Amino acid sequence: MTWAAYCLDAPGAALLRREHLQAHLAYVETVLDRLVIAGPLLDGAGAMIGSLIVLDAAQEDEARRLLE
Repeated sequence: MTWAAYCLDAPGAALLRREHLQAHLAYVETVLDRLVIAGPLLDGAGAMIGSLIVLDAAQEDEARRLLE
């Protein structure tokens, strides 16, 4: 089944994103076969404000585990 997650960043998320970028990319490499599409959500000025992730998982709890 295909699941979509629309994720909006909390205030100050840009700093956290920078701090965890390498670990995030390493994790993404391990689940690439489950991702249908994923990418940033941008505001009108082009600043990142969140992410849209579409993934394949058999059940909702599995999709949530992949997202966490």
